[in-house]
Amino acid sequence: LDCQTPYQISRQEWVTGWLRMNVTGLQAMKQALPRLRSEVQGDAYKPFYKFVFKYVKDSKQKSLGHQIAIETWKLLLHGRYVHLDLWCDFVEKKNRAISWDQWCQFYDFTQTIVETFTNYDSDGAWPVLIDEFVEHCRALVTPSNGSSPT
Repeated sequence: LDCQTPYQISRQEWVTGWLRMNVTGLQAMKQALPRLRSEVQGDAYKPFYKFVFKYVKDSKQKSLGHQIAIETWKLLLHGRYVHLDLWCDFVEKKNRAISWDQWCQFYDFTQTIVETFTNYDSDGAWPVLIDEFVEHCRALVTPSNGSSPT
């Protein structure tokens, strides 16, 4: 839609965006939504995820405030990452801004590291925040219950 202001879509942006896709009514919008959703699935989701960081970030800042990051992750990764609530709680408690590198690496983390973190390499090139998150989650798993953190 080429929106200029984060979290806001002006009437003109809304109308122009739909017209650019040759969508001229409510029924056409309903028919276009499955196609639009499919355009940001699979390999196309990562560029969309990266775009969102730059879109929601204050243009004067290099990083994203942790509260904005958390709410944005909830929108973007709901149903895509099993430990999303744990991650958001963890980031909230850390109370740190999220850098571009942390934002991008977290997406890669969600796509490559299994639910139990058994394939996580703490000597890898992950940001410290992610290392700390994995340590936190592993501490939640006790030998007596052996379950993964939820």
